[in-house]
Amino acid sequence: MTGVRRHTTCESHESRESREQGSAVVLMVMIISVACVAALAAAGVGHARITGNRVRSWADDAAVSAAVALSEGHRDPCAVAGRVVRADGAGVAACTVDGEDVTVSVRYEYRQGFGMVIMKTSRAGPVACG
Repeated sequence: MTGVRRHTTCESHESRESREQGSAVVLMVMIISVACVAALAAAGVGHARITGNRVRSWADDAAVSAAVALSEGHRDPCAVAGRVVRADGAGVAACTVDGEDVTVSVRYEYRQGFGMVIMKTSRAGPVACG
């Protein structure tokens, strides 16, 4: 039997190993990439939540400032709320005065990631005693 080459079990085993060599590296790169994307997504969601809390605080500040201005006889408490909110880099979406209560809605354009508009509303006024 000349011209016929026999494959031994060692040769086939070695060729399979050489085909699979480096596949663990590719798998690890994929796993690390997925973990990085997940971490970035979680950080983005966390940052958006923190920004939402800041906007809520700005709305609270604006509503309290407007209610204090109203109680001190200021003619336009919503203008006071607008100045407070603009100092924080946001805008007033709505402002209403109902008796001694002031309701302020703050609008903030969140430009991180995909971008979105965050809107929070707050109400302030004197507390009824009794």
